[in-house]
Amino acid sequence: MSNTVKEVSMKLGYEVTDLDALFERAEVALERLRRQTVAESGESTDRLYAQPMDQLMQTELHDPASGKLQPSLCIAVILDEMMSDVPGTELVNTEAGPFE
Repeated sequence: MSNTVKEVSMKLGYEVTDLDALFERAEVALERLRRQTVAESGESTDRLYAQPMDQLMQTELHDPASGKLQPSLCIAVILDEMMSDVPGTELVNTEAGPFE
């Protein structure tokens, strides 16, 4: 394989029938991402996922305007956690919505 840097984007659509299960899995993903980030970089406030868990839950899983839990943000965090094990791959942009 080549070492070419490519920015890949895609649009995904999910139907969620169990919001509690989605939220629980997103919380697990956040805990893993936080643990990995802190192990690599410490609790630096300029690193994504280095904040305390209660703060991460609000900033990464909830709509900042309404404070409501957003399934699309939960899915984005889960996907980011899954891809964190792929060397040379980093999430660079997220567009989540619509927010209800």
